[in-house]
Amino acid sequence: MASISQDSYRIIDPVLTTLSQGYQNASMIAECLFPTLQVSYNKGRIPKFNKTAFISRETVRATGARSNRINELEYELVPFELTENDVEMSLDYIEEEDAENWIKLEQKIIKDLSDIINMGKEKQAADYAQNPYNYASQYSTDCQNNQFVDPDVNPIDIIRDSVEKLRSKIGRQPNTLVMGPSTYSALMDNPNIVERVKYSGVRKVNTTTLSELFEVPIIKVGYAQYTDNNSDFKDI
Repeated sequence: MASISQDSYRIIDPVLTTLSQGYQNASMIAECLFPTLQVSYNKGRIPKFNKTAFISRETVRATGARSNRINELEYELVPFELTENDVEMSLDYIEEEDAENWIKLEQKIIKDLSDIINMGKEKQAADYAQNPYNYASQYSTDCQNNQFVDPDVNPIDIIRDSVEKLRSKIGRQPNTLVMGPSTYSALMDNPNIVERVKYSGVRKVNTTTLSELFEVPIIKVGYAQYTDNNSDFKDI
């Protein structure tokens, strides 16, 4: 087996160092949909409440009358079990000796390994969120590919209708909208949106503009990518 030159371990080359710092995945948005929860144990159960908290009840009590007692709020206990995510990188002691700044090399390795873990979480969250079989039919609306490119399609009406549909089912106003780069690009160029904002002094449609139009406080675009063959990239 051919030996690896020790020069390959040295990362002080300004060109290689710049590429190493610049060639990294885009910002990830999994936390916007699925925030990380801290738990004390690897296994356990968490309560899942139903809609009894939304029932309109009689609360007026006359002097001397009994309290308006209700049953305990109904809930079920959902079991959970944590799994470990792990990745490591093998380093030789010669690398430590040859590195002019071992701390920087170590920091880079830690960052690279952390990015791998985070990208795995991003991919898992995206696969789950984009799987139509994870939703009941009344909680989803099917939009065809490149639908928002069509000038006859008004995405403002589609998304506002979806927001109202969801609010009527869960009793809360949706507060987060995530999308991929292709959808974001189509929305920025959609004639209905451009027409709506062109007299407001806005020079370019962005996530802030869309947030106001759709009446959704948080809008995130998932730019993160992955590759199966170390060559061709796909949007997560």
